[in-house]
Amino acid sequence: MGRFSAVAPVLSASRGWGVETDLGATWNYNESLNLMATVAWLGDSDVLDDSTGKNHAWIFVFGANLRF
Repeated sequence: MGRFSAVAPVLSASRGWGVETDLGATWNYNESLNLMATVAWLGDSDVLDDSTGKNHAWIFVFGANLRF
């Protein structure tokens, strides 16, 4: 988890990128295949609020690695 702020001139000093929290898991099915899932939350973001009107967002990512 982290908190980030932009340095002028991108944003004023009082504006913040927000707080991000990530949680991920990997399941190694066998030596050739693993499945991954990650969920991320961004909150208290002035940048997101300025661009979308909401100050928080969620993202869900699923993936797989297959090796031959």
